[in-house]
Amino acid sequence: MVMSRYVRDDSSVPKSTRELVILAVAAALENDYELAQHLAVARSIGISAEKVAQAMDGQPGSQILTAAEAAAVKYAQVLAVNERPEADIVDELGRQFDVPTIVDITLTIGWYRLCDALTRGLEINPEGTA
Repeated sequence: MVMSRYVRDDSSVPKSTRELVILAVAAALENDYELAQHLAVARSIGISAEKVAQAMDGQPGSQILTAAEAAAVKYAQVLAVNERPEADIVDELGRQFDVPTIVDITLTIGWYRLCDALTRGLEINPEGTA
């Protein structure tokens, strides 16, 4: 899958931000499979448990996340549930990232919404669960 490889390995989104965005989407969609997969990835690249919790809890405003991470996570949480982001969310994203990176963040969110549909439709569960 070329798109998967691009999102995972070649996009302009910093790796830690990418994983926080994916976790925000998976948490918003309550997708246990993607959460299990990407919690492991987040740990493997050194993202703190505090940052992971902040990305997943729907309130990315504290000093735990960087301003750029918080902007990307908030944008992800809104788009994950198919809402149109308010102007202040889009404006903050624009202050933190250039246009190509915003496109890549949006692509990442869309890709993991597709992954959610696939894992639910095909009933793919985390290993060790029914």
